[in-house]
Amino acid sequence: SDGERVVFTRRPAADGPAEIRAVNRDGSDEAVIAASNTWSDLYAHPDLLYNDLSSMAFIPGTHRLLLNTRGAPEGPGLLKYNDLLTLDADTAALTTLLAPESGGDFLISPDGQKVALTGPDSISLITADGAQDRADAIIFTPVITYSEYQYYPIGQWMPDSSAIGFAIPSSDPLAPDASGTLWRLPADGGPAINTATITGGFFFTQGSLSAVSP
Repeated sequence: SDGERVVFTRRPAADGPAEIRAVNRDGSDEAVIAASNTWSDLYAHPDLLYNDLSSMAFIPGTHRLLLNTRGAPEGPGLLKYNDLLTLDADTAALTTLLAPESGGDFLISPDGQKVALTGPDSISLITADGAQDRADAIIFTPVITYSEYQYYPIGQWMPDSSAIGFAIPSSDPLAPDASGTLWRLPADGGPAINTATITGGFFFTQGSLSAVSP
């Protein structure tokens, strides 16, 4: 958020895992802060080709990244470990916040204080240091993707970090009665609010778009 550091990924081998590099915005002091073997060293993967980085994002107001990992199978599929780690872009210190199946995909609030953890059937809220705030604040029926991956809801934080919104599809997006349920999850400890259920197709692929405006 201060515009001073840039992080990016590079694959030393086209068919191998990604490394993370950091560089100052003027191009100086480029360095590897997580080598490509980092992810496979975290967890055993006897039935996979390797482990890999899944996603990463800066925690606002810091030079620390939140990230999670996935396994790379020989065939198609998206095998997420549902973990959560933090990586310091200045010191390269890597810390596990949540073990596999305790984390998930993540959406960091603009003030950097809270993190919404999304999974295939629930959404939880934690603090940026990994402490539990509200487990399973929203529970939903897993969405059938008709492919080799699970659906993780895509949310949108309000600019003042007071709440996060989600538009979660009904379980079968190809059913004639498909719909989407709109949720608002306050950051201050209040319960999640089901604001509406709207008829129509609300299934989106794993992109960066949300159906909820800020």
